[in-house]
Order: sequence, then structure tokens, then C-alpha cells
Amino acid sequence: MVGFSSVFAVLLTLVAALGVFNTVLLNTRERRRDLGMLKSIGMTPWQVTAMTTTSMALLGAASGLLGIPLGMAGHRIVVDNVGSVVFPDSVKAV
Repeated sequence: MVGFSSVFAVLLTLVAALGVFNTVLLNTRERRRDLGMLKSIGMTPWQVTAMTTTSMALLGAASGLLGIPLGMAGHRIVVDNVGSVVFPDSVKAV
């Protein structure tokens, strides 16, 4: 059971990382013309990287602040409403 949970957690982490990478890539491609204009008026490559990193960090922080409580609430709802299986309190503690 522990092995399955570990593999499942690794797969979920991989999928989440790919989702973040996809968001960064799409955001950068959408803003390609804006970034080109900013670079043409003197923005350095370091500033472009800092701007992109900052915007993605803010998006990630907001997602984490919203996702963690929702995940914990979803876990509690699913575990409490499984039906025929009664879980001990140690399993319910997230």
C-alpha cells in the first residue's frame, strides 16, 4: 500500500510540474510581442527573466494558497463518505 501511494504521489507531482511548465510556456508565447517591444526599448535579458519569473511565482503562490485548503477539504469529504470502509483518525489527519 505504501509503495502504491508513493508511486501515485510521484506521478501526481510529475503531472503538476508539467502543468506548471505548460502554463509558463503558453504565457511566454502569448507575450512574445510585448517582450520583444520591451527588449527593443532597452530591457535586458535578465530583466525579462525576472519579470517572467515574478509573474509565474505570483500565479503559483495564489494557486497554492487556494489549492491546499481545497485539497484538504476534498480529502476529508472523500474519506468520510467512502461508505463501507471506516478509516481511523490517523488516516484522516492530513
